[in-house]
Amino acid sequence: MRNLLLYLIILVIAPLNFGMWLLIDKAEAKHKHLEKEYQNKFCEFMEGEAEYVLPNNRRVDCLEKNYAVEVDFAYKIFEGIGQAEYYAHMTNRKPGLLLIVEKDKDLNTIREFHDYLVDYKKLDYYIIYSVGDYFYTIKPETVEDIPNTLKNIKTGVLLNAN
Repeated sequence: MRNLLLYLIILVIAPLNFGMWLLIDKAEAKHKHLEKEYQNKFCEFMEGEAEYVLPNNRRVDCLEKNYAVEVDFAYKIFEGIGQAEYYAHMTNRKPGLLLIVEKDKDLNTIREFHDYLVDYKKLDYYIIYSVGDYFYTIKPETVEDIPNTLKNIKTGVLLNAN
């Protein structure tokens, strides 16, 4: 009887654990790379300090000489703006934003809000994207500087050249 109970428990719990593993794997597979990978490549390239800790224990993604940079996926643009402005205030630097692009619709989002970011918010921002294991960044000055598609994109500074 004890063996039967143990067998039933294993039969019920094992699939639950496997199911949790599948959920975690799907969440991580949602993006090409983790946000932290984009952050580290950019911050190293800009010679900034990654994960700078504020007195209130909040963390600035990349603290540079002149900028407090928030790193976020392009679809979270408004969250990124707020954090960049807050970190700039807390560090007495200008707000900076690094927007991660993994889909063409991310470029459309950035194109839509470019003037708002630059003219109204006076916020400097960069775009980062990857092709395979290579990371590239663009600093759009005008809407025309933003690519229309990620397909066959041939612009930007390579961040991880050896």
